[in-house]
Amino acid sequence: EVRHSDTWSYRLERHLNEAGLRSEILNFGVGGYGVDQAYLRWQEEGRHYRPDIVILGLAVVDYIRHESIFRALLLHRLSPLPFTKPRYLMENNDLRLINFPAIGPSGIVTAFSDLSPASLIHQDRYALPPFSSRIAEIVTMARLAPPTLDDIRKGTPMGDLGTRIVQQFGRHVQDEGSHFIVAHMIGPAVMKYVLEERRYPFEAIYEDIRSEFPFVQSEESLTMPWNTMWAPHGHPNRHVTSIVAADIAKSVVDCVQSSRCFRPDAPGDNAYFESPAHRGSVFKVDLAGTATRAFRMKAPDGIWVAADWDGDGTDEFGVVDVQDAVLRTLTRTGVEIARHPMRSSPEAVALIAGDWNGDGRDTPGYFDNQTLTFILFKSIDMDEIDRTIVLTGDYTKAITEGQFLPLSGDWNGDGSDQVGFYERDKKRFHFNTSPDEFDGRSMRFGPAAVPYEFESPWQIVIGDWDGDRVDTPGFYNADYGWIVLAKESRTRTGHIRAQFTATGHPGVAVAGTWVNGEADSLMIHVP
Repeated sequence: EVRHSDTWSYRLERHLNEAGLRSEILNFGVGGYGVDQAYLRWQEEGRHYRPDIVILGLAVVDYIRHESIFRALLLHRLSPLPFTKPRYLMENNDLRLINFPAIGPSGIVTAFSDLSPASLIHQDRYALPPFSSRIAEIVTMARLAPPTLDDIRKGTPMGDLGTRIVQQFGRHVQDEGSHFIVAHMIGPAVMKYVLEERRYPFEAIYEDIRSEFPFVQSEESLTMPWNTMWAPHGHPNRHVTSIVAADIAKSVVDCVQSSRCFRPDAPGDNAYFESPAHRGSVFKVDLAGTATRAFRMKAPDGIWVAADWDGDGTDEFGVVDVQDAVLRTLTRTGVEIARHPMRSSPEAVALIAGDWNGDGRDTPGYFDNQTLTFILFKSIDMDEIDRTIVLTGDYTKAITEGQFLPLSGDWNGDGSDQVGFYERDKKRFHFNTSPDEFDGRSMRFGPAAVPYEFESPWQIVIGDWDGDRVDTPGFYNADYGWIVLAKESRTRTGHIRAQFTATGHPGVAVAGTWVNGEADSLMIHVP
C-alpha cells in the first residue's frame, strides 16, 4: 500500500549506503506469503544469490497461514483463481512438505472430492466441506471460526509449527553460508497490544526465535498516534516503514561492525564496511570474489609487495615506508619481521620482489626511474646487487611519459622470476624471460577486458592463478570490486572474472601464495 520508494526494503538499502555499507537489497517478498512459502522461495531462488545477510520479515499472522492449503480460495476468498499452496506438517519435530508441487486448477475438483483422512482437505484447517444449504455453511463457519492472534501461543500446534519453520529456514540460511536476521513486521492488531500495555500471547514464541537469531522489533520506536500508522487497507504506511527500515539498518550495521554478518566461507568480511573498525584490516580474496578478513595491522602507507622472504613456500609482506626510505618485512599475519634501509630514495624507485636465481627465496628489487634500470638484489638486506637490466630504445618513451609500471614474475614457469612492465596507455604488458637483457615479449590485456568502463584507476596484480607455475597479470578495481585475471600470458583468452562484493574503499591489492601448494590469490590492505 506504499510506493516502492517507501517500502522498508528500499529505505533499508538507502540507510545502509548512507551509513557507509555499500549494499544491494533484493526483495523476494510476496504479498500473502507465510514463512513457509518464503522458505520455499529461498530454497528455489534466493540461496543461489549467495547473500551475506537474509532478512525475514515476520508477521505473526504468518503462523495462521501455515496451516492452510486452500486458504485464498475458501477462507477469505482473496482470489477468484483456484490455486493452492504447499503446506508443512510437523511429524516427530521434523517438517514434512505436502502438496508440493501445488496442485493447479485442474486438480481442485479431485482434491475436494477426496474426503479420506489422508486427503488435502483434511490437512487444511480452514477448508470447508461442500454444503447443502447456506444455513449449514453458516453453522459450520461458526464452529470453525478463524483463529486470532490470541490463539498463537507456544505449545500449540500452530505456534510450534510456525516456530519450527522459522528455525529451519534460519538454519538452512546459515548452512548455506549467510547470516539470518528476523525483523518483526507489525500491524494494527499487534500494535493494540502495545498501546494497551498487554503482553503478547505469542511472546514465548518470539523468545525462542530471539534466542537463536537476531530479532529486530520496532514497537518502542513507533511513538506516533495509532490511527496515523496505517494505510487504507491496514498495512503500515510510509512513516512506519521508514522507522522499521531504520531499526533494521541499525541491527545490520552493528552486525557488520562486529564482523558477524558475513558468510562462513568468508569468516571475516565478504563486503567492506567503511568504518574505523575495519581500518588496518587485511582481506584475503579468492578468485570467486569471496573474502576473509585475515588479520589487522597498523602499517605505514607505501608501496606493498608480496614475497617469500624465508623460502618456506608461502608469501609474506613487504612495504616501503616513503617517509623514512625503509623496507619493512612482515609476516603473513602482519607482524613486523625487520627493517631494511633502501639504497635509493623511494620517490625515485618502484619496489618489486622475486626469486631472481631460482633458490626458492625472494629478495627485493626496484626500478630506478632516473637511470631507467632494474636493480635486483641478492639478499633482503639489499647490500649486494645480483644484476641490473637497463631499458633502452622504444621502452624509454613509456617511462618518460609516465605510462610505465615495473613488474616481476615467473613468466615461463622455470622457477625463477624476471622483470616486466606495463604500458598504461597501450594496455600492454611486456615480459622479460632473459636474466641479463630485456627481450620484450608482450601481450595486450587491460581493463577493456571488463564489460564496463570505469574512471577510477585499476591496480595491477601478478600471480599464478591456476597453479601451473606460470605467473600472469590481472587487475583489481577497488571502487567496484572487479577482479579480472588472465590465465595465459601470451593471449587475452581465458580471463577469470570475479567481484569482491561491495568494496568501495581505497584498498591496496597484492597477490601471493598464502597457503603452500595452493594457487595464488589476493590480499587487500585497507589503510
